[in-house]
Amino acid sequence: MNNDTKPISIMLCTAARGGMRTVVESYDNDGLFDKWNTRLIYTHDDGGWLKKILIFIRALLIFCYLISLKKVLFVHVHSAMRGSFWRKNVFSGICRAVKLPVVLHLHGSEMKAFYNAQGKGGQKRIINILTKADRVVVLSKSWREFIINIAPNAKVDIIYNYVKIPNKERANSKSSDIKILFLGLIGKRKGAFDLINAAKLLSTTYTNTKVLIGGNGEENKAKELVERLGLQENVIFLGWVSGNKKLELLAEADIFILPSYNEGLPMSLLEAMSWGIPVISTNVGGIPELVRDSVDGFVINPGDIDAIYLALSKLIDSSEQRDILGENARERIETLFSDKIILPQWDNLYKSISRWD
Repeated sequence: MNNDTKPISIMLCTAARGGMRTVVESYDNDGLFDKWNTRLIYTHDDGGWLKKILIFIRALLIFCYLISLKKVLFVHVHSAMRGSFWRKNVFSGICRAVKLPVVLHLHGSEMKAFYNAQGKGGQKRIINILTKADRVVVLSKSWREFIINIAPNAKVDIIYNYVKIPNKERANSKSSDIKILFLGLIGKRKGAFDLINAAKLLSTTYTNTKVLIGGNGEENKAKELVERLGLQENVIFLGWVSGNKKLELLAEADIFILPSYNEGLPMSLLEAMSWGIPVISTNVGGIPELVRDSVDGFVINPGDIDAIYLALSKLIDSSEQRDILGENARERIETLFSDKIILPQWDNLYKSISRWD
């Protein structure tokens, strides 16, 4: 049976840059799409409101056409919070109407805040959506507890994000500088401004550190803060990085930091740990299930600039500790968060809900 005649699955996701798209691209690159004959539909992208509306309408038309062919096994819906959650419910509602299995995969880092901000009517709708999904997939134990608490009848599974272990070895830096790498959306939620303020503390003690910030978002605001603190020589902005450029940065980084206020299970941390880089992050979302404090890196409270400075100081002062924590981090990914561990979990879930054998 060729791909034109055998049953298909449908996956819905945003085309915007970020962790969700990275997760979906990994599924495609690592064979999950081929195995389940997946059709990917982008329902959203960055840009103005007209562009977003047109993308949504186009996605809806394609989706309805594929559904009309009556050979869809299931629909895998990637959802964040706010507009993303309500948009995706349009597609989920169609699936419910035609009795098509739905996997609702929650990525939103601020799902709890989103739920708590709704009135009683909004909360009731959210509970109804969670309960009616054939499976709700979350990224951490704490998220599962939250979903079960508000929607006790929801069928919730934990499937972690994953990465492949790099074949390449870490680069031997030709520079004496310690490279501290941040990759993510530049803004308050990811702790970028806290990192810059901690870099000011570092600059008074260490002359051999460079903070490399890769990402988009509030880059101009971050640059203004750097200039105000006189850190132009210490903090370097790289813009959005991907592909080979990102791999080069990971291969050369001595420390990776993501001092976020809210997270799911950030792909950037997984990627850094897979390269054997010691990490510094915060005790939010699924991060404490990924990073063991003082074993793979350091886990601190969000917003604690002194703690960022102290954790960075420990790693800057000891190359031996960087090596030990980095080796532990890589082993952690290989045994719990790699493609070989996670992809079979998706196969098993898909098989359990598929409308055909």
